[in-house]
Order: sequence, then structure tokens, then C-alpha cells
Amino acid sequence: MNQNQPIHWLVTLGCVNQTACDLNGNIQRIKAAINHCRTVGSQCLCLPELSLSGYGCEDVFLSDHFRYQTEQAVANLVAETHNFTLIVGAPVTHHHRLYNAMIIIQNQQIEAIVAKKVLAEQGVYYESRWFHPWTPQTVEFIRYAGCHCIAFGDPHLSFGSMHVAIEICEEAWSSHRPLQHGPFSHVIFHASASHFALNKQTLRRKLVTQSSEDLCGHYLYTNLLGVDSSRMIYDGAALWGHEGHLLYESPSLTLYDGVLSHLPLQIDLTQNSHQPPPHVVALRPSYAGIRESPHINHQSDTWMTEDLIFLTPHISPQPKDHKEHIRQVDNERLSFFKAITLGMWDYLRKSQAICFVLSLSGGCDSSVMACLAAGMVSRIENEIPPEILKRRIPHQAPSRIKNLLYCVYQSTDYSSSATKQAAKTLCDALGIDLEVIDIQPQVNTYILHLEQHLNRPLSWKEDSLVLENIQARLRSPYPWMLANTYQGILLCTANRSEAAMGYTTMDGDTSGGLACISGVSKSFLLNWLRWVGEGGLNGILDDEVQIAAQKVLTTEPTAELRPHEHAQRDQADLMPYEILAQLETLMITQRQSPEQAIETLKNQFSHLPPHTLKQYVTIFCDRWTRSQWKRERLATGFHVDEMNVDPKSWCRYPVLSKPPQSL
Repeated sequence: MNQNQPIHWLVTLGCVNQTACDLNGNIQRIKAAINHCRTVGSQCLCLPELSLSGYGCEDVFLSDHFRYQTEQAVANLVAETHNFTLIVGAPVTHHHRLYNAMIIIQNQQIEAIVAKKVLAEQGVYYESRWFHPWTPQTVEFIRYAGCHCIAFGDPHLSFGSMHVAIEICEEAWSSHRPLQHGPFSHVIFHASASHFALNKQTLRRKLVTQSSEDLCGHYLYTNLLGVDSSRMIYDGAALWGHEGHLLYESPSLTLYDGVLSHLPLQIDLTQNSHQPPPHVVALRPSYAGIRESPHINHQSDTWMTEDLIFLTPHISPQPKDHKEHIRQVDNERLSFFKAITLGMWDYLRKSQAICFVLSLSGGCDSSVMACLAAGMVSRIENEIPPEILKRRIPHQAPSRIKNLLYCVYQSTDYSSSATKQAAKTLCDALGIDLEVIDIQPQVNTYILHLEQHLNRPLSWKEDSLVLENIQARLRSPYPWMLANTYQGILLCTANRSEAAMGYTTMDGDTSGGLACISGVSKSFLLNWLRWVGEGGLNGILDDEVQIAAQKVLTTEPTAELRPHEHAQRDQADLMPYEILAQLETLMITQRQSPEQAIETLKNQFSHLPPHTLKQYVTIFCDRWTRSQWKRERLATGFHVDEMNVDPKSWCRYPVLSKPPQSL
């Protein structure tokens, strides 16, 4: 090969939607991806971190039988790589230690295994529970999956005269980035399992573009797609950076089984390191000539097997409409919609449930959930072919897919006609049937029993909490009965702000199997519903939904658990939502002291007197401290923002504690 001539290499980044511990299903999707690569002439496929096992296997990673099954699964994939190179993520055991690794398989032989050197330990990640970090620039030789003398650890890869490196997720974000001290590479594959969060894609673009400049090579980023386990949603975006420019970004948050991006690389071999890199693993060159450059657009094709469907975008460096594509991705409210609807769809089908059930109150939170569920249905109908959909939801004919959501409005004497009408208007606009029932007789029965037990009548002056909560709790049994009847999942409507303040009734409005919106604040949800009312989901939901959303917003948020003359309002019980959302950030994410939080609020809300701001901070600290036991019992929720209050995945706080004494 003439060193002065550039190499044309067609490689594929595969963002696949895998399921934790589902080795057979995960292998099926990987094999389908390999087959499609062969049809387009790509000879190299790079998949995300832990793409074989799924990232969310939790303590199953520690099971000896699962490690054995994973090794057998790798051996299964080895047989699929005749004249092909596969880079796949899997847990690998070496010397009785488990490593998060990327396995390089070429021509039916495992050539190298790259072990993760920097583990993710912040926020929702605690990888050291299962994995050990590898020491950089060290290599040992092992036997694995029937292959011998495999370079394991931190080998450098060479395809002929072209040098290739692999970076695994957290390594790129670390201040001790191993590649900064490694040899030069023409191509760097970045394999990631990075969860979706609002506005996070901007940081990824910066990482990819800056890395392509700092490391002087083609930087290729691939990520998992969908919900593989429970709380984290992966956006499935592939990115390509070169010389400090972002050349390509794939569609994200799709409902497909995978997104396959075939990238036409042009590599200048005259750019090379002066010193030979250590621990080189020589691989067979697999350059695929590019007959013609793909045309410039963002259209996509779908590619189907019998049971799977993949998105295959038309790719070209620096597409003309790339800035518009980025604007769409960065639309915070649209990306929230796409993430939650993807999460709901994955949760529904992977849990083998048949439908969702929602107790609709006519207020903001449950109305948001109804819009999201209807939006999920719209996306399903538009993105998934009927023949595949029929196999995904065998109990639901495509013509009856709107039976994926059952809604019920449960009234008491304190429910208003405004919320009832708002709920009905919204369901009519969404094309969803709404069942209306009166639970006041059941409320009266329980009140009577307690009055007999106490030998006195209950009053709102002395028994307000009892009288409020019995209504909230009696709204739980019937939706659960519907969920049991239809093999469905009861949707919980709790939001992050209410969870932080404990402004929620255990076994009442916290009832449910999935809390889709528990990761965002009440302020965000109100703004999101307002965006829907302004036409934010035009083309996805009917125009009538805009009017219905506006009708919901005309009623100030209220739990409607007290007599009308009490004029119960949520913000009066708590504080203004804008201040509450800010306190969530200041005191939970930034961990500010009460005094620091007060000073920050003074600058942001200068129109309010300092003593009022101090009162809000005092209330927040008191209720946050006393409510941890409630947060421990919240339903599984999606982590879609920078912060969360879920103690199982992000914010661990003592159940028994006291608020800061300095107040």
C-alpha cells in the first residue's frame, strides 16, 4: 500500500437497544447488525459498552453462571465474523476479577480485549461494585471463549499501517484520561453506556469535537439505546468528529431495535506517531473502497429482519442541514417527550405488560402523563411497521392500539367540575376513553368506621390530614384492579418537587409501577404542558390537544382534598414552584448550606423580602429531611435530568435525620 495515498474505510457504529441479561435476544440483534453491515460493504462494526450483556445487569454481574453464559455468548458471536471485525462490549473475568471490556473479534478469532481503566462512580453509576479498573499501558495474555493467546488489558490495535484505539465511556471524561498518555491513533472508537439527561447531548458533541482535535484522529462515538434495565434511558446517538469538527450525528431516542451508521472514513497514513506504540495487536486490514460518497441529507431508511427493525441513516460528512438537526435535538421539551415515550414503550414491551392504566385528575401531572402515553402510541404507529408491531404486542391488533391506555377519573365531594371537564376534554382530544366513578361512598364508609373507633366525629380543624389522605388512598384500589385485569402497568404521577417536599400520599398518589415524570420538577412539567398547548407536538398529537392542554392550565394546581371554602392550592401549601425548583438545585445538586441558598435566592428573587425567602428555605429543609422514608418507597422512575431524588439511583439520604441547626 502506498503510504501517501489515503485509506478509504467504511465502518459502522451500531447503537442497539438491548435488554439486561437477555443474552439470546441481544445476540440476535448483534447478528442482524452484522448481516446488514455485510450488505452495504462495511467490514467493521463497533457496538457500545456492555452491549452484549446490557449495562443494567446489577448484581447478576457477580453470578458465576452469568459469566459463563456470557463467555458462551461471545463464542457464539466469534463464529459470525468471517472476513469481518466486530467490537463488542461485555463483562470479562480474568484472575477471578470482573472487567468491563470491549472485545475485538476478527475473522472468527478474538484478537484483543480492552479493559476499562477508569470506572464511573458518580451520580447514577457505581461500577466498582462489580468491576475492577485495569492498569493503563499493561497487557497480559489470556484464553477466553475458546480462543488462545488473547492480548488483554490495554493493547494498541493496528490494521496494517493504521493505528486504532478504543476508549470506554468514563475514560474520556476523566481528568486522568488514559489516551492522553497513549500512542497516536488514526481512529478512536468510543464505546459508551451514557444515560439520557436534558441538554446532555451538547456536552457529548463538545467531547467528540474536542477529542478529535486533541487526539488528532477520527473520533467515533456510539451509545446504547433505550431502557435496558429500569431507570436509565439511553439515547442511542452516534457521533463522528474529525479535526475539531462534528461531521455526523445520528437520530436519537428512536423506537427501533438499533441505529446503524455506516461512516465513510478517509484516513491519511502520513500522519503517524514517531515512536512505535507498545503492546501492538496486528489485525488484518479490512479497508472497503467507497465507490461514491453518500448524498447529503438527513433521510433514513429502515431495514427489517423477521423480528427486528433498524434505522440506517444516509450519511455524509458535514450535512447541509446539520445545524437544524442539532436544534431539534437540543429542543429540551421535545427531547423530554422522545425520551419518556421511548422509556414507556421499552418498559411496556420488556416487562411483557399489555397496557398502561392512569388515574386522571384533570391536573397538570396526570394530564402530562396522558399526553405522553398518547404520544407514545402515535410514535409506535409512525415508527414501527404493523407486521413487527403485531409480534411486539400480540394481544393488541394495530387497529386497537389506543387500548394501550386506560384512564379513570375518581371524584369525591371536593372534586370540581373544572377538573372533571378538563380531564374529559383532554381524553376526547387524545382519543382515549375516560371512565368516571364516584368514590365518595367508600370515603364515607371509612370515615364512619374511624369515627366509631374514636367515638367522636372527625373535623377539618383537628383531622385534616386524615380526611385528606383517605381520599387520596381510595383512588388507588380501582386503578390497580384495572391494571391487574388488563395485565397493565399503573402509572404513578409523582413529580420530583412533590417527592422532595413529601407532598404526596403514600399508597395514594404514589401508587403505581412506573413513575415516568418523577425525575423532573413541577415547574418543568407546567412549562412542558404549556408548550404542548402552544403546538409543541404538532404532527404528533391532534390540534384539539392544544386546546385541552390550555384548559388544564386554567385551573391552578390543587389536590382537591379539602372543602371548596378552604380554597386549597398546591403553591400555598408549599411555595412558588419557581423557588421550589431552584431550591432543589441549590440544596440537593449543589449541596449548598441554608445560608448560601438564602443568599442565592436574594439575587434571583429580589422582589421578595429576605424573611420570606428564609421561611421557604426553612420549610424546604424541614420537609426534605422528614420525607426520606417516602422517597425510599417511590415507584421506579426515569432519570432524565441532571439531578434526581431517587435514593436507589442518585440521591442517598438518611431516613432518620434532623434539618440543619444553623437555621
